[in-house]
Amino acid sequence: MITHDFSDLSDANIEFAENLLLRSKALCKNQGDQFELVTEYRDIIASKPNVHDYIFDFWRDFSLAYELVIKATGLKAEVCFFKKNRRIAENYNQSEWGFNLTARNNRWLENEFNRLQITHTRLLNTGTLVSVTELVTADLVQKSILTEDESDSIKGISSRLADLRRNADSHFYFKIQRFMDNDDLTKEYLPILNSLIGIYQQL
Repeated sequence: MITHDFSDLSDANIEFAENLLLRSKALCKNQGDQFELVTEYRDIIASKPNVHDYIFDFWRDFSLAYELVIKATGLKAEVCFFKKNRRIAENYNQSEWGFNLTARNNRWLENEFNRLQITHTRLLNTGTLVSVTELVTADLVQKSILTEDESDSIKGISSRLADLRRNADSHFYFKIQRFMDNDDLTKEYLPILNSLIGIYQQL
């Protein structure tokens, strides 16, 4: 069985999240290193042979990227949101538990794996977007990195994204999709996403 070192788990998740955000070509990074909607996004969407499939893929990638940014921020702030997936442990053979894991160069993370008795990747329950957002924002408020108002904004947008996009569109396919609802991408989700990435970079 292969053992993988996950000492850089937070950085790996941020990097993958940024790749997801750029994959559709509808988003780019501006000179301030923040994500924004490209000016020609309507032309990009219109050029796709199946517009609704493209929009579905965009929001699946965006909502996953947002969740990964929240979780990466939590890991870097040393907020443990992991739980042991007892369903896997109790119902499947150890050979099906995925890779052995360790975090030799990240003492806090290694200690958390040991404390929770998480020895393999598939035993790692990383929680939901909303539950992790609650834990991470509470920690950042306690550390005076966020104000209560900022925390409430992040929790509100995370819940909105989960309810209206991630849980509604990512678990079932509808043949018609809308790219933006009342400019939700540019007015709500992107500003919070960029602020979270900024916090991650400062930690």
